[in-house]
Amino acid sequence: MRKIGVLFLASLLAFGGMSLGAEEAVGSGGSAVQSQVVVQKDPVKQLRGKLLYKRNQIRKLEREAIASDPTLEGKVNDLESERQSLYVTVKPELAELYAAEKELQSQIDAIKPEK
Repeated sequence: MRKIGVLFLASLLAFGGMSLGAEEAVGSGGSAVQSQVVVQKDPVKQLRGKLLYKRNQIRKLEREAIASDPTLEGKVNDLESERQSLYVTVKPELAELYAAEKELQSQIDAIKPEK
């Protein structure tokens, strides 16, 4: 009876050690693949992501600035219309696109709940 227990314990330790070795081999191989994936990220995509994040931060701060100073909104709108008119003089088809953009923005503003 004691021999069976010792054999069982020995086999348990032997097979347990083998499974740990297999897990370590799989684990180390998986981390090598993961490190390769991290190294192979496209730097252009990373920079575009950072740029998008910065642009969103800028827009948020611009909205806050306009909300805090009502005269600023009028000045910004005048400059934006001047900029658009300059583009329209060069490319007349932009007038239609700007009008559609304004209409869509007004629809979004009408639907958007006030905070």
